[in-house]
Amino acid sequence: MEQTLSNDRQIAYHRQQINPEVIPDSKLTFAYDDIHTTGAEGAGSKATSSKYTKICTEISGEEHKVTTTVDTEGAKFEVSSSIKAGGRDDKLITKALKEINDDFHDAIKINLALGSTILEKLVALFEDKDDVIRELASRAVMQIARVERGRETLVENKIVDNVAKLFEDEVEAIRANSYDTLIYLADFQYGIDSVISFDIIQILVDRLILEPEEPILIQILTLLKILLEGERAPSIILSTQALSRLNDHLKSENKIIRELSALCLGSISYNERGKEYTIKAESIPPLC
Repeated sequence: MEQTLSNDRQIAYHRQQINPEVIPDSKLTFAYDDIHTTGAEGAGSKATSSKYTKICTEISGEEHKVTTTVDTEGAKFEVSSSIKAGGRDDKLITKALKEINDDFHDAIKINLALGSTILEKLVALFEDKDDVIRELASRAVMQIARVERGRETLVENKIVDNVAKLFEDEVEAIRANSYDTLIYLADFQYGIDSVISFDIIQILVDRLILEPEEPILIQILTLLKILLEGERAPSIILSTQALSRLNDHLKSENKIIRELSALCLGSISYNERGKEYTIKAESIPPLC
């Protein structure tokens, strides 16, 4: 009958049905449970999705409890079982880390994840032997540093020292992620003070001559410029070899490196003592 109706009458026929066919329940099985949020209030609560609990288990290989809903002839019941990882599975860890990084483009999901032990698990992977796993873990922590609650959590858990250890990683992308993490963290005064308290300034001054890649050298100078806005920074940096190394970078062919070096020297020479040290280091002539 429907095949002989015009489009308008066919639509009217379906709309006028007294008992339209009920859409059947979805039979799809997802790797993780759906995440339920209730706006800003729900995202800011301590409640966490079971998805991130499962992910934490996958990237750490711990034993965990799995609850599955079984539908048998219209009757639904739950079956619980414990699963223990039978050894390390790099493919599973990589998959879980990619899932995390995809989710962490959403600040609400970052806030949900921080209710679990995910930060602890990610930091533990900084020492993993697999380059891809280390990069994905460092990138996820970098994304955490982009939101306010994430920055607060990084400071509370004293993660700065763990991030700084990645400065010496042989993989350029991992080093870049570590500097970006601290740049985001230092976006606020409490973050600047926290980073400075871990003696990062001395490490950055050393990296000014140890870092071979110009893009990352720009990140180092950017972070150093931000930290020099901290109250304790001027006195700390005058006890290092920063002035001579910044002088060397004033001769760089890269104009961004020259500009950032000059800005750092400007911050150092802000007070009277800094001016004296800058003059003695002969940092003024190259700027003229």
